[in-house]
Amino acid sequence: MDEAQDTNPAVEQIFLEQRGHAQLITVACSASAEDWRTQRLGAARALKSIAVELWNDGMENVRDIGRATGLSRTTIYEVLRAAGIDPAARDAEQ
Repeated sequence: MDEAQDTNPAVEQIFLEQRGHAQLITVACSASAEDWRTQRLGAARALKSIAVELWNDGMENVRDIGRATGLSRTTIYEVLRAAGIDPAARDAEQ
């Protein structure tokens, strides 16, 4: 894949699906690749923030939050705890 930093999630998924039967090679400008990594990290941080917002807005089911954000349950538990939220306390309050 040439200009990998300019790809989108759909093209990236198609590319990665070739992994089982093709050698994958990406070519990108190192500065652009760094920008791409930075953008992906920013997106991950945004999804983690959204997970906390969803919990605070009443979606107190980790599985549902995972479906909405694409984050793993482990990550969601870590993010909630880092935000001072104890997911287990939800059951005690009801």
